[in-house]
Amino acid sequence: MALIRMEWKSETLMRGVTTTIILPDAMISGKETELPYRTLYFLPGYSASASELLTCLSFRRNAGEKEIAVVIPDGENSFYIDCPERNTCFSSFIPELVQQTRKLLPLSERREDTYLGGISMGGFGALYNGLRYRSVFSKIAAMSPVVDWRRVMKEEPMPGFSKEMFEAVFGGEERFCAIGADVKKEYAAVEWNEMPEVLLCCGRQDMPIFKDVDALHRMLDEKKRPHRFLSDEGEHSNEFWERMLEPVFCFLSQ
Repeated sequence: MALIRMEWKSETLMRGVTTTIILPDAMISGKETELPYRTLYFLPGYSASASELLTCLSFRRNAGEKEIAVVIPDGENSFYIDCPERNTCFSSFIPELVQQTRKLLPLSERREDTYLGGISMGGFGALYNGLRYRSVFSKIAAMSPVVDWRRVMKEEPMPGFSKEMFEAVFGGEERFCAIGADVKKEYAAVEWNEMPEVLLCCGRQDMPIFKDVDALHRMLDEKKRPHRFLSDEGEHSNEFWERMLEPVFCFLSQ
């Protein structure tokens, strides 16, 4: 098992960035991993970092057992959207991240071997960017994703989030819709054969997040879009995400 901390200069973000990478090996899987690696690009949630994810959740064990490399950037509370006026184009950064890591490491360049995942804010980022870059990613794993930031920030704000924050981050309702951040609407419109396969995970006590994830699931189910939905007892917590991590890696490895 190799744990790599890669520092490099991003042209998209116009500065140096740090990326953490897990490369599995035979010591955990019990067999020699076939190269190039299948790869999960995983987006941390609000206020979280790659170091926090690796400390609190069993990414290394699951990556080793399923022989999937994991690439984790630091999202810096960006919501993984583009804000050119602030030089924080984190949506455009994602394909650059894929390109750079493939250039430097033995990662598969095939769409069917390339996945996007995330937790909370990162779950939203995975849904948003997985669809935006659907020619790159074949599967999306969204854990406790904030499906509708507009509604949550304006109607049922969580601690630290507000209507004013929505305006500051997304630039208001018009821009929110213009950039495709209304993910339920975007997934309803996409053709079924263009959509990556999606796994949604959310705890039933995770309010107000759960009802929006459930609504997205019901819409996808009604339109017969390729997806799975895992719900269980749990809140917006590491304990719930740890329980879901193994099913996520099983979904990706199938």
